[in-house]
Amino acid sequence: MYTVADSGTSAFGIIFMLIGLLLAIIGFLIGAAIYFVPAIVAKVRKHDNFVAILLLNIFLGWTFVGWVVCIVWAATKSSTQTTTQNVYVTSATPQQPAQPQQPQQVEAKPVQQVEAQVEAKAEEKPDADSETTAE
Repeated sequence: MYTVADSGTSAFGIIFMLIGLLLAIIGFLIGAAIYFVPAIVAKVRKHDNFVAILLLNIFLGWTFVGWVVCIVWAATKSSTQTTTQNVYVTSATPQQPAQPQQPQQVEAKPVQQVEAQVEAKAEEKPDADSETTAE
């Protein structure tokens, strides 16, 4: 059976290798975070061109010029972003809240009564066609 002791590697060697591997992983994650700072800034600021900034960051971010272009683009204000401004209004008299309106009661009429009213109005107005034919 083959063991670590047979390979000539001591326990300290294995520990140092694991520490080296851990430092390499941490370094990679920090480097990736710095590399994608422009895309992260664009996402946090809800930039309209987030996808374009991300793609430019992926393909040209490895060049210093491409990375600077991405970070400047991500930091600029997009056309649909609006700024909010706090406005404080003071008045001498406090305003009263609006009172809710009460619902109005509508009288329900039977269908026969409504039909009778429509027929009465129709009889009051002579037909425009009958006047022209009588002349």
